Amino acid sequence: MQDVSDFTERMRQDTAWRSFLSDQAPDSAVTVTRAPGRIDVMGGVADYSGALVAQATIGEAAIVALTRRTDQIVRIWSVADEGDARPIAEISLDSFSHEGSLRDYSAIRADFQADRDAHWASYVAGCFFVLLAERIAPRFDSGANILLRSDVPAGAGVSSSAAIEVATMQAIGAAYELNFDGVTLASLCQIVENRVVGAPCGVMDQMTSTLGTAGELLLLLCRPYEVHGTKPLPPDVRIYGVNSRIRHSVGGDAYTRARVAAFMGRKLLGVEYLAAIAPKVYRSDHMDRIPETVTGASFLAQYGETDDSVTRIDPETIYPVRAATSHAVFENERVECFVELLSRTEQMASAMNQAGSLMYGSHWSFGQIGLGCPETDLLVNLARDAGASKGVYGAKITGGGCGGTVALLTYGDDGVEAVEEIAARYLAQTGLTAQVFLAGASPGAAAFGPRTISRDLEEN
Repeated sequence: MQDVSDFTERMRQDTAWRSFLSDQAPDSAVTVTRAPGRIDVMGGVADYSGALVAQATIGEAAIVALTRRTDQIVRIWSVADEGDARPIAEISLDSFSHEGSLRDYSAIRADFQADRDAHWASYVAGCFFVLLAERIAPRFDSGANILLRSDVPAGAGVSSSAAIEVATMQAIGAAYELNFDGVTLASLCQIVENRVVGAPCGVMDQMTSTLGTAGELLLLLCRPYEVHGTKPLPPDVRIYGVNSRIRHSVGGDAYTRARVAAFMGRKLLGVEYLAAIAPKVYRSDHMDRIPETVTGASFLAQYGETDDSVTRIDPETIYPVRAATSHAVFENERVECFVELLSRTEQMASAMNQAGSLMYGSHWSFGQIGLGCPETDLLVNLARDAGASKGVYGAKITGGGCGGTVALLTYGDDGVEAVEEIAARYLAQTGLTAQVFLAGASPGAAAFGPRTISRDLEEN
């Protein structure tokens, strides 16, 4: 990949970048890894309800260079937008233990959250703690210097944090000779996000960044993480992501409210996964049993907490329980139909019209659970205005919603120009310059693999 080549060349040529090699262990090489961001094509916030999701990598990625140190310090350098490398955080591995015993997740999370710089570093240094807590690594006999560069935009809903976690976790695994497969790597990174960082995300972000392949959609059944293979995009079908520039946060109040509401529905129905309920059965037997909304206090009084390990019910919040429950059930059906339509070999325009309708339905459902926003609604409406005559067949908000990126489904030669026109009209109406991503633009971390560079920065 050109970005990795440019990264390693800059390490060789730039004195400031090479400073991350200070206190390098005598026998330590440099491990370089790359993990891309992702576009949520279909499935979105139904992942934590056991839905099938269809995800794609993008060309933007996090790149990590790691070399082992002579002491227990983990020192992190970050490459700024202008290309300068600077140290941003330093953490001792000794701080993970107290009186000879490993501390618990809540204590480590509190430490990272107490300091802004340290909280940012939790995505990186948290990987070390999770490997210890989950007993993948019995101990670390040395710390590490880590140089990080990422062009995955934060707050765009394209998994900037997952890319950092996956690249870091893979680099640690290679440098310390830990053996785990891609599924394990992704699940460990989700633990970093949930239990160290404190963000209540599902697993699809980390799985896509790890296991995604160029030119294909990754199909993942989130029960909890069953890989159902990949689906090549048909000829002339392209999926783009358009970043609204409205910052999204998976730890935001709206996302948490929607997630808690879904787990409320799960508890009311007594099922393991909402997405496993057949839509016909849900309509006939269950939908009317679910209250449209409920206050946290009322739910707690009648049923207690949900079974979600990463959220808690707020007594003062009103939760959209029926909409969140319905979204999980019907989104799973939409994803299954969408994937089947991509298998059509004839009448592709008709199939893409149907696939696009499913995307518009998904977008509407996001709004029903409080995860829409005016700017992403505008992008979807601009896609509708362009329509099939200009090669645009569908659009939807992605990821955790409330801003971030909109996915566009195009078919035929006119799609690229149509996406550019949508971005131009969006700029004219909002003053915001949309960033465009191409789905399936690069391999996941597992396919790319860790690279080893010698101490003198010559590739082995």
